[in-house]
Amino acid sequence: MVFGGDGYCVMAGKITTILARNEAEVYRAQGLHKEALEIYCNLLATSPHIDPALKSAIEDQIDKLNGELCSNAADESHRLTAADIIRVKQGWGTKATEGDMLVCAQAFFQIGHYRDALMESARLLQKGLFARDIIALFANCLVHLQSSGKISRSIDRLSTRIFKRGEAQIRFLILLTEALIDLNRPLHADALYRHLQKKQGLNKDIAERLRSIAKAIHGLRDVQSHSSRKTRQGGQSPSSTPMLQKPEGSRAKASRAQP
Repeated sequence: MVFGGDGYCVMAGKITTILARNEAEVYRAQGLHKEALEIYCNLLATSPHIDPALKSAIEDQIDKLNGELCSNAADESHRLTAADIIRVKQGWGTKATEGDMLVCAQAFFQIGHYRDALMESARLLQKGLFARDIIALFANCLVHLQSSGKISRSIDRLSTRIFKRGEAQIRFLILLTEALIDLNRPLHADALYRHLQKKQGLNKDIAERLRSIAKAIHGLRDVQSHSSRKTRQGGQSPSSTPMLQKPEGSRAKASRAQP
């Protein structure tokens, strides 16, 4: 079918409109709202004889895009930064409560400032606060900052700085190892468990806790190894789902620690 005169112009205009709308939606899907908005606005400005229903639909899209742009701008303006957290801390001064300090530590963690979060949670521990959420936050920070091979050396320095008494250090290390197990980090937990085993003069209660920790670590390892085997049997290569490697001799040492 061949169009001439006004009929050809109308058909060409419809095709141009469809292509422009498709292009705008592609931009929008990619998060390029400004570019999509520009296309829609140009389409209205250059199409004075556009169908009223189509014009209304495009205007609706423009309104939605403007709303999305405003929402994105609001999100950007409310995004927390380290500078914001520091300003809040300075505002509290010496009047900050333990709850305030924990909020700051959690906020630092959420924005990826793990070392700042670690230091804030360490200040809470210095006050003798061994709450579960504080220990869990400290453990989470360590996992992000230290490999399992280096955690023992780092935690010795930190615990000596935080606690003056050896008993408090041991209690803290026990709770921290248990928190690492809860976080499903058997390699980090095993490193601290082995470190604790080297401590001298541990009482019966601590020795019993260590036996429970050893069982929990091996339980995690067994679950992860079983999961890895099932994944490989399902068709994935070993390289895509590596098995958790156990340090040499770990099973022998742990079995001696069990009753």
